[in-house]
Amino acid sequence: MTALGVVLGCQSRPQYDALRPWEETGGRKIELIQLNDTTRPAIRLSVAEGTAFVSLGPVERGYVFTAVGTGAAQAPEGAVAVRVRAAGTAAGGPPDCLLPLGGEAGVRWRSCRIGIEEAAADAELEISPVGTGLAELFVASPVLVRRAAASRPPVFIFLLDTLRADRLRTFNRRIPLGRALDELAADAIVFERVRSSSSWTRTAVATLFTGLLPHRHKVLDRVDVLAGEMETLPRILQRHGYRTEAWSANLNVLPLWGFAKGFDLFVDAGALRLTKEKAAAKTVLGQVSERVAQNGNEAVFYYVHLMDPHAPYQPDEAHLQQVERSPALVASYPGHGGGEKGQKWSSEYKKYLAEIAGMDDELGVMLRGLKTIGLYDESLILVVADHGEEFYDHGNAGHGKTLYEEVLRIPVWLKLPGQAGKGTRVSKDVSLEDLMPTVLNVLGVPVPEALDGRVVWSDGAVRQNGPPLPQLARLKLDAHDLTSIVDGQWKLIVDQHGNDALFDIEHDPLESENLLAAKPEQARRMRELLDALVAREEQGWHVRGCGSDEPAVVRFAVSAPQVRPLLFEADDSLTPPSDQTAGGAVSVTMRLEKHLVAREVFGRAREVFGRIVQATARDEDEIVVPSENGLQQVVVESLDEGDLVYSLGAADDRLLGRAIRLDPLAEATRARASDTVECYPKPAKGTVPSAPYLRIWYVPPSATVADATVDPAVKERLRALGYNW
Repeated sequence: MTALGVVLGCQSRPQYDALRPWEETGGRKIELIQLNDTTRPAIRLSVAEGTAFVSLGPVERGYVFTAVGTGAAQAPEGAVAVRVRAAGTAAGGPPDCLLPLGGEAGVRWRSCRIGIEEAAADAELEISPVGTGLAELFVASPVLVRRAAASRPPVFIFLLDTLRADRLRTFNRRIPLGRALDELAADAIVFERVRSSSSWTRTAVATLFTGLLPHRHKVLDRVDVLAGEMETLPRILQRHGYRTEAWSANLNVLPLWGFAKGFDLFVDAGALRLTKEKAAAKTVLGQVSERVAQNGNEAVFYYVHLMDPHAPYQPDEAHLQQVERSPALVASYPGHGGGEKGQKWSSEYKKYLAEIAGMDDELGVMLRGLKTIGLYDESLILVVADHGEEFYDHGNAGHGKTLYEEVLRIPVWLKLPGQAGKGTRVSKDVSLEDLMPTVLNVLGVPVPEALDGRVVWSDGAVRQNGPPLPQLARLKLDAHDLTSIVDGQWKLIVDQHGNDALFDIEHDPLESENLLAAKPEQARRMRELLDALVAREEQGWHVRGCGSDEPAVVRFAVSAPQVRPLLFEADDSLTPPSDQTAGGAVSVTMRLEKHLVAREVFGRAREVFGRIVQATARDEDEIVVPSENGLQQVVVESLDEGDLVYSLGAADDRLLGRAIRLDPLAEATRARASDTVECYPKPAKGTVPSAPYLRIWYVPPSATVADATVDPAVKERLRALGYNW
């Protein structure tokens, strides 16, 4: 254990739970560096002169955690010595960590945890190669953890991709499947009625991480990346003493799509090999178990994304035989019709169930392992799916095509430290976005304001948050563009292609009868409620920068006192009027960079991504100009020489203008809050836009919905969201 000298009264940094000094001081450029499918925030460090020193600043009693790796194709023999010392003291001495480099190709990161027994006003890392001629190392951004913060409970989230709630014993006693998960239910809180925010992974996981609905986090299509400024569960836990580590076997949840932000370690657990070989739960959980054993009872957040029930279904023979020997499982096939395809999916359905059985067994092994090493009782364990799977319930197979209940209803188990609340079953409607704030609240971590999700468990009981809120879901994938809203017994599915549907899910839970024609007033009210809920964020003028295949910078001023960024990255910026020499306008800089998604990144997964590789190079940045009365005129004026290129509304005609005067009364610019307005609605096959441009449209305020048309129950729900009637 390292002891650093105390310098009283000299600490310039306030007390922290956990700190990442290189990232927070801005003194070093932190990159996401990948070695052997393992990504960390790190720097390149020159050790050509034998020893390198990197400042940590003031430190408190606790520990520092970092990792070292090499980028060499063949790692040389030798080691790396790591020391933590008070700045200005003599170099050398016995190392706090001696990390062997080994001789294997593509060396993995070597982790190092060093205890700090005394506070110091200024500390530094000393890093020295031993017995090797390396000139450069990768050093992970260190984590400083205060001793008091190290006692927080470990947190596990197991995301079970594509798992239907109604095909598990915990949620359907007629289905003898999921024994280990049913055993977990005895120690956990079971949420019986949870709906996802989408029927495909990237959108749903973005909701899980942010507590936001899709129209707010904007991760919708195949090319969408979780924005860098988003507040996420791993980032919040980092600030409250947690190291954060992730394993993902799904290629839609990778650093490539922004999901590594907030994680100290992100492991591609076979995700990019999915087209050739799907990573099995046994392999992924084996890696996680090794890591948990190394970390012990430290405050670590583990996110584990398993893919077993996801197509292609590849169960082992033993579990397939287990399913085929069960008349109840064989008879539970939910589909009907479909001809030869339907018959094929009846066979695939058995494989799907067998995959669930195999994954359940491996989760049982993992949970028993946590008990063996004494971590189970003190841990918070959340088990959840992102969406379900269709088997010709409504004429489709798979997911990411519809928003029926079979893809939206997901299973959720929440085991609290000490098994608090064990055996409780929550029958109220819960949404995926509720889980993030609930986990934070249970851990005693402040919940951010302005989330869409609400805390649903607090102080040992279900929290009653007033009247139930409507539940929204969104799917914008390939040719599918759907939004659903559930309000009490009614569910409306809005299809941008015009195939809307209305269901009474209380009396028709299988959604077999579309009541759109029979209940037009109810459908209209549901659509108005949907628009009112979404308009809370969407109302106003939208100006979206549509990038091309090359980097570009678009600069313009907006004549408005307030402008809110939506799809912004670190290099984009807003300068408010108070900082303007001319005043009266907000300056906007959109750096439409070419996304770092080169063909070589995809490697073996190219077959899956295919056409989106080039599309992903098209950066999109967006601002919204809120308008309280719906009558605000706005001028968008170029800050550079020459005209702006722009389109109004959904039209694809390109116009030119140095000063664009926008009138909210112009019908051609208007869009419903829940409509989709795209940069490239119908791109010609194989083409890429030759130049960036602005797409501009207007979303009217929800107040345009006449008071007389909204029933009292809807008004109460809107009041709960902050609307005045």
